Amino acid sequence: QIIQRLSLHAEKGESFEMFQQASMTTMEVLLQCAFSGGNLSEQAKSQYIAAVQKMADLTIKKFLNPLYMMSDFIYNLSPGSREFKRISDFVHGIAVSIIKKRRRELESGERAIQVDKR
Repeated sequence: QIIQRLSLHAEKGESFEMFQQASMTTMEVLLQCAFSGGNLSEQAKSQYIAAVQKMADLTIKKFLNPLYMMSDFIYNLSPGSREFKRISDFVHGIAVSIIKKRRRELESGERAIQVDKR
């Protein structure tokens, strides 16, 4: 898919942001390897990538603030903590939905194999 996306830009002779394309491809490969699939729409992939990047930014901000490093209690009261929790829930929600979908696929495949053996 990345070759198709890049080919469109190359045919037009236009410049484009390579980081976003590489990020999308990396996340797609990770989802396929880790979750055996992860057929997400392009919009969902973009949202997922943006969320993961934002989580990384929030983590770095936490570690650069000495007050937050000394006390998790204080960090947990901060807006950054609440945003991290919200984004983390979104990212984990996507992972859980992919895992549930894959589990159903595997279970239905096992049933089909058992029926064939009879």
